Amino acid sequence: MESIEKTRIAKLVMAVLTLFCVTLVVWKGLVPGWKNLDSDFPNYYTASRLLLEGEPVAKFYDNDWFEEQAHQRGIDAPARFSPFPPITSVLAIPLSFFEPLVAKRIWLLFNVFLLFVLIAQLRMITNLSFGWVFFIAFWLALPLMSNFRMGQFYLVLVCGMLAAYQAAIRNRSKSAGNLLAILTIFKYVPITLLMAFGILGNKRIWIMGSITLLVLFGFQILFFGMDTWQTYVNVLLGHLSGEIPGQGRFVPAFQSIDSFAAHLFIYDAEYNPNPLADLPAMPRILKYSFLALVLLIGSLTLYSSKGRNKRTYRDITLIVVSLGTLLVLPATATYHFLLLFFPVTLFLRVGKDHLRLGDVLVLFALLFVSANTSSFTVDWQTGSDVIDLILSYPRLWGLCGLYLFTNWWLGIAVRKRRVENLIYG
Repeated sequence: MESIEKTRIAKLVMAVLTLFCVTLVVWKGLVPGWKNLDSDFPNYYTASRLLLEGEPVAKFYDNDWFEEQAHQRGIDAPARFSPFPPITSVLAIPLSFFEPLVAKRIWLLFNVFLLFVLIAQLRMITNLSFGWVFFIAFWLALPLMSNFRMGQFYLVLVCGMLAAYQAAIRNRSKSAGNLLAILTIFKYVPITLLMAFGILGNKRIWIMGSITLLVLFGFQILFFGMDTWQTYVNVLLGHLSGEIPGQGRFVPAFQSIDSFAAHLFIYDAEYNPNPLADLPAMPRILKYSFLALVLLIGSLTLYSSKGRNKRTYRDITLIVVSLGTLLVLPATATYHFLLLFFPVTLFLRVGKDHLRLGDVLVLFALLFVSANTSSFTVDWQTGSDVIDLILSYPRLWGLCGLYLFTNWWLGIAVRKRRVENLIYG
């Protein structure tokens, strides 16, 4: 990859694209994020205010009541707590002593700081040049814009996941396990990394993370009560099946296999009057078949990669697990695609000295489609409802392509090109 950057044309193209993406992030992300109180920051802020005021957290899952409480506290924006875990209510406690917009601006500045932390992590893990690192960081422009504008938590999450990886490769297993456990109580995605370390046989990370996770869950049950947890679990089960509280299951913006399957096979007079067929059982069949295919492809990649050195195999496992997890999430909003930084960073660590120009072009093209396309950009009118529906899910297909490409490269190209992982540092 470094050799690609040495050509003048490549340097110019990368510089222009990086500048364009930076401008886009500032213009459409930072500026409106500074001026406005868009959802989702009001969710965190309102929850923390209500918690400090002594309101029972179980009531937070009533969307109408929660939004009314937000409006009473000076927030003129949509707000809902569902499907967040109860512990989410503590996130904005330090900010809840400020007025809502001031609190949002403090959170925004913290996220800008985290962006530079992310850039530093990319540099340290991949050992790529600053030109490449800045290009990679801002190539996911829409997720960054969404995270800044809406005041989301996902830069914290991805920086934490990369920090846990850095701790793991430096043999700081306790720190890695504890950090993954702490992140898991807020968002469930990091638990898949704990499971991956368990598959890899890293008992210290797995055991420490599991113990910390159990302690934290026990503390939450004692603090918030079983009623709150029962309410949350009911909401979470609906979320995992593709039901988004207050938003339904027929929303292409979420770009998941759950939403796509619901459009194909579930009739709804208001939201989906023209499905391909009214077969309510088919979405679940399609979802689990898709999950089985993702698992099969990932398993074949891991099997074919056995025999590599431990560092390479570890990274390949984490790439497959983290990217596969993102692919099967029941709902993927724009800011969720910041999670792509984790598998992509590790992929570049493994392959940066072996990726050819064609590989790089395919990788960044698929990243662009996965992260930077939106169902809102085009109102497809091809004359076929099915074709229109397929075209409305570009991120889902881009993510499928990215998963297939990385698995192909790691499973086949790794053997052919004799890829060995770099020694960290």
